[in-house]
Amino acid sequence: NGVEGPLAGGLFIAAVAAVGAVIEAPPFRGVDIWTFAGLAILACPGGQLLASAMLPGAASRAPALRRLDSALLVAPAWAGLVGLYLQRAT
Repeated sequence: NGVEGPLAGGLFIAAVAAVGAVIEAPPFRGVDIWTFAGLAILACPGGQLLASAMLPGAASRAPALRRLDSALLVAPAWAGLVGLYLQRAT
């Protein structure tokens, strides 16, 4: 159903963020990664809604869009914010 996918994705993002926070994966320092993980957890379902709104109908066949729909919002937001984060860090 429509809840299981976003919930599973959010849990996976949280698990990866926890590992990244523990090992302090560059370019993030400590718990800064949680901010970006929270953004991804909130924006991924929004991308799915945006993809559905872009289609002419709910029954439209668009398998490529369905594979990339979560990245529609989170990818540009993440890229821009990581750029700002790296500028602030230097």
